[in-house]
Amino acid sequence: MKTEEDEAFEELAKKQGDWGMQGSRKHQILRYVQDQERNAVVPNTIAFHSNNVDWVMRITADRRIEVNEGVEVTEAARLVLDAMQGMLDVGLEKAVKAEREACAKLIEGLPAPDIYSITDKSMWDVTCMDCADAIRARGNK
Repeated sequence: MKTEEDEAFEELAKKQGDWGMQGSRKHQILRYVQDQERNAVVPNTIAFHSNNVDWVMRITADRRIEVNEGVEVTEAARLVLDAMQGMLDVGLEKAVKAEREACAKLIEGLPAPDIYSITDKSMWDVTCMDCADAIRARGNK
């Protein structure tokens, strides 16, 4: 009769092949279990990882914040904020660019007042195009 340990060891042997069978049986099983725990996906959870720790902090589906046992809360917060800063910068840059383009398009499509002459309307259009170009150029500084 096979024990759970035997089944786990056989599954490990299938996954690792002959090269992975080095070391003691107990060590192999423990490493396998640790790998399974490390790679486990927790549904509806956001996890922040670090090079030193499997996970630093995670936000659970029920909106709890968990910090890994080996990590201090202030360190976890700093690591998470550092990881998020790049995403925030990219998101903010995209939002600014989209807002800038929306403003430029609004000015480009601004019709001249009906009381303007053809010449004045033409100058209006050129001025609006120049303003739109200037707004877009602000992103190239």
